[in-house]
Amino acid sequence: MRPVDFFFVLDGDLNIYLIPARVIAGRVTIVLRSYSRYITGNAAGLGVPGLLVAVLIDTTLPAAAP
Repeated sequence: MRPVDFFFVLDGDLNIYLIPARVIAGRVTIVLRSYSRYITGNAAGLGVPGLLVAVLIDTTLPAAAP
């Protein structure tokens, strides 16, 4: 299993968060308003209805084949 580097979250107001995994390590739940400094944009212009999405982002590259 590879480690997670960031959490991508799209909240009900369509705010886009990119939160480093080390910032929320060990937590089972979070309150997004506590992480407003990690808002990177807003998806309202995409025409997507309000929803909550969380995606685990792994920024490590797979090992090169021998």
